[in-house]
Amino acid sequence: MTTAIVSPWSLIHKAFFRFAAIYFGIYACCSMILVGDGSPLDELWNVPVTWAGQWLISPGYSIEIMPNGSGDTTFNYLQIFSLAVIAIIVSVIWGIADRKRPDYRTMQYWLMVLLRYSLAISMLTYGMAKIIKIQFPYPYLFQLDQSLGNMSPMGLAWTYMGYSGGYNLFTGIAEFLAGFLLFFRRTRLLGALLCMGVMANVVAMNFSYDIPVKLFATHLFIIAGLIALPDGRRLLTFFFTTQPVPAASTWHPVYQRKWQRVSYLTIKIILVGFILYYKIASVVVTSRHMPTQIPPLYGIYEINTVSGSLPDSVLPSHRWTKIYMERGNLMIPLDPTQGLTVYNTATDTMQHHISLWRNDEDSITLHYQVPEKGWLVLDGNVGADSIKIQLRRKDPDDFILMSRGFHWINETPYNR
Repeated sequence: MTTAIVSPWSLIHKAFFRFAAIYFGIYACCSMILVGDGSPLDELWNVPVTWAGQWLISPGYSIEIMPNGSGDTTFNYLQIFSLAVIAIIVSVIWGIADRKRPDYRTMQYWLMVLLRYSLAISMLTYGMAKIIKIQFPYPYLFQLDQSLGNMSPMGLAWTYMGYSGGYNLFTGIAEFLAGFLLFFRRTRLLGALLCMGVMANVVAMNFSYDIPVKLFATHLFIIAGLIALPDGRRLLTFFFTTQPVPAASTWHPVYQRKWQRVSYLTIKIILVGFILYYKIASVVVTSRHMPTQIPPLYGIYEINTVSGSLPDSVLPSHRWTKIYMERGNLMIPLDPTQGLTVYNTATDTMQHHISLWRNDEDSITLHYQVPEKGWLVLDGNVGADSIKIQLRRKDPDDFILMSRGFHWINETPYNR
């Protein structure tokens, strides 16, 4: 038994629905498989993407870069174009073959279920990543020591977001709550409106700070709008007129028998519970691998003198000007010509040894000593070569950003 609505849809309404059902139905299925980096389904798009590239870019186009940490690659833009073309062709064929159907109310309900769940999964993922703070980590020492003018727009945005755990918690809870509300038909409109508000800010940041998730964030915003669209007339009436707002009249299944209601509720609880558990657990597991441990030599070190040298293939220390001993047992030397290089470290505080290595390379062990406060000396031998580096330490708390903190009372603005 279903709620009955007899008014037929217009031709434009049906055409729009057919296109949206194909385009966003495929997009939602792909986004639920993997949020963020390239999806396992990306290889299925190689043929249409290559075709689109040969038509739009050059006859000899071939895919060079697959989707990665950037969601705005050439592949992604051609993929969206291909999806739009496929949706147009299929919806036209569908419209001709099914031209006598008065409406798609039943199919609209199930499409909205798909869109709600796919959007909810994305919102839960990003919400948890902010609540546990793995998306925007606290600024590293090399970032604090970097001049503002040398930051990329994205780096500036990441530093801004990463500084405040409280703001991450606020935005994360908003995203998580918006996603959770989408699981239920009674709260789907509130969830969709909250998603639109949250995603409008995300889209604005992505475009304003050149963050390469523009396509994905824009699609999430549009999907939230589509979920709210069936209630568009009611929303306009509520916000812009003094007339009473009628109850929602969209089709939804009504189960008359008890076993049907119990089965539906059981499946719903299991599915929603599994999604929540999986998303929360995956973020918690990821957070355990984040570089958070503060090493014994944590700090910023400016190289004062270097005696001896090691081969560049071993340790190009003669070119270094600074060393950042970062959390997570990382050492990041600064080479003005080559930039930053990341080394893993292991520190033996009993023997005063520090071991360095990159990727699968052999480790190098140096002896360290702190002759006096604010100074560090590294020395060691590798074969017939030896090295001794004297460094002056800069306390990270010397940065205003690290030491200023929060103040309830500010007699004057502290804007530096």
